[in-house]
Amino acid sequence: MTDNQRHPVNADAMQGGSGPSTTPIESPLRFIRLEEVIKMTARSQSRIYADMSDGKFPKCVPIGGRAVAWVESEVIAWMREAMAAREKGRA
Repeated sequence: MTDNQRHPVNADAMQGGSGPSTTPIESPLRFIRLEEVIKMTARSQSRIYADMSDGKFPKCVPIGGRAVAWVESEVIAWMREAMAAREKGRA
């Protein structure tokens, strides 16, 4: 897989064009452990698991044995949704 296949970008942007990018840039998937999720979101472990159960927070992924992790991009998307809700006065 080439680097461009892992990180697709708008061809116009690659050639120095001034038009806005219409193709989202994809980052490679990255798993993050609970400690990092807590640091990123400023939420407690119990709140994270309660919100997961209620469908209000991304679900963790089993990564072996009893270990779990979260997909970083899903946690970031949740944070952006929380910020958007704040802007609309729903937070």
